[in-house]
Amino acid sequence: MWCSAMSISERAKDFLRTWVVPPGLLQAHRRRAHLAQFPDLETVPKLWRGTPVQAPAAETAYFAAVGLTAETVTRQDDSRACARVTGNTLLPLPPGAGESGACQFAVLAERHWFADDRVRVLVGGVETAQSHLSPGAWLDLRVPVPPDGGVIEIDTPAPLLVTMPRVVRVRPAPAEGVRHVVVLVLDAWSMRMFADEHPTEPGLPLTPNVERFFRGGLSSSHAFSTSEWTMPAVASFMTGVSTLRHGMFHPTASCQLPADRVTLAEHFQRGGFHTQAFTTANRITPIYGHHRGFDRFVYHWPRPDHTERGYDPAVWLNDLVGHLDVHQHDRTFTYMHLPDTHPAWSVPPQTRSFNLQRRGSSTGLDLEALDKAPSPLAAAQGTQLYLLRLHELDRMFSGLFDFIERHLAGNAVVVLTADHGTPWHHLRRAWPADEPYLVDDRTTILFKMRGPGVPVGELDTMTAPNLDLMPTLLTLAGLPVPGDLDGRDLTDRSYARDHIVSESVFKGVYEVAVRDGHRAYFEKYPFDEATSAITGPPHYHRLFAAGTLDYVSPLDEPPGRLKDLAHAHIRRLGLLRDGAS
Repeated sequence: MWCSAMSISERAKDFLRTWVVPPGLLQAHRRRAHLAQFPDLETVPKLWRGTPVQAPAAETAYFAAVGLTAETVTRQDDSRACARVTGNTLLPLPPGAGESGACQFAVLAERHWFADDRVRVLVGGVETAQSHLSPGAWLDLRVPVPPDGGVIEIDTPAPLLVTMPRVVRVRPAPAEGVRHVVVLVLDAWSMRMFADEHPTEPGLPLTPNVERFFRGGLSSSHAFSTSEWTMPAVASFMTGVSTLRHGMFHPTASCQLPADRVTLAEHFQRGGFHTQAFTTANRITPIYGHHRGFDRFVYHWPRPDHTERGYDPAVWLNDLVGHLDVHQHDRTFTYMHLPDTHPAWSVPPQTRSFNLQRRGSSTGLDLEALDKAPSPLAAAQGTQLYLLRLHELDRMFSGLFDFIERHLAGNAVVVLTADHGTPWHHLRRAWPADEPYLVDDRTTILFKMRGPGVPVGELDTMTAPNLDLMPTLLTLAGLPVPGDLDGRDLTDRSYARDHIVSESVFKGVYEVAVRDGHRAYFEKYPFDEATSAITGPPHYHRLFAAGTLDYVSPLDEPPGRLKDLAHAHIRRLGLLRDGAS
């Protein structure tokens, strides 16, 4: 046998990478290469990799009251707002801790702890001691609180990072009702790429667990996103207002959720809910302010070497079940954003069962190469991969649904929806250069919800989950609902939408789309992003049939009411400036 010099060299490199070089050194080398590629990392928000960011207002105020400075620190992709304590420190107990019987907080060592290092936590004469803390991972502590607990006394031999204490209920709640809210968001989950049947196993249901669980709840097959991509769509989830009102639409500029709006998570945190978020979307991170209101924010970049841990939906869902288990008597709010259904499909781990379910010619392990494959192959394989991801998620959801039905029946609201539709352009027969961004493929989503207070059945009206989620969940949880939201309560018997407005801002163009279930009207305007103003008349205005796959040939009829609605929306937002019409 013989090998070329090149193959020997490559084999040697592979041997070194696999068997000789420690994984930590290899990862450090890859990160240095990444930093060399992006030297201005801090100026590119979507490349955030866990550098400390400003703490949210609630934690900042809590620690400032005792003379401490708060910041948000990330370890193992788990971000927490915290403050540094040294020596002996007194922290106030959260209101209600004495009545509930316990409180919890997390600690993180700033350096390696020696074998005899111990932190002592004293509450009302009851001591809890911990040793062998790590600078690499948060440790969650739950400590008993007597009725006259007083304060939390922390005595540490070395600098320690401590999160804001939260009340924990150790006995069942005296009243029933919504105590747990779980929001599962499947990135790009769309009606346009959905089926009742498994793509390669005829007769096998695609999502039997989802269909069974939500059969006892509310569904909408006429749901539309207010935007075509993650950043503005999720910002509407978190604020309950439309894209131009929250201002989160710029793909490269540094921007944050508006400081003058209380986010969905902040509403729940203020209401006494234990809050946590999970995401792989690089537009949903603490650098954009999404950590506000979340006690714990888990973010794994889906590509290698950007964050410390890899994404695995099974690990996330198991973590969620554990969270619900230890907080059965508390109130919890979880937002989980799963990327599995978004192209490219190489983001989630490829399981053996996933590969064995694939049929026909494919691009093997390089699923991203599918976008460069011939269109017929790309469309067929892309749809198949999409459905297989849904089937795998459905199987993983079964454990979560089973736990909720067994242990939290009558107390948990579960939402399953999407941020936006699919960007998989191979589905369309014609794709003109001036095609709108807000086409049906990119905006059509699904919505399902189940829990106490949720009606059973299918909504026969159009819905806008991005906007409607906040008022709906706050109402179900018995929390105050702001009066200036664009969303509506989906559980209200009078709920109805006869049209939905979607917006897009990209490269100096403002696009608005209005749908009434039969037709879709689009307009594009020149737009000044710095001042959020339309600067001239529309250079694109066309009407299409709802559900069309061809955006080349518009309808030959006047848009009528849809055009009036588009202009009314623009005027309401104050987007027009002198010289624009």
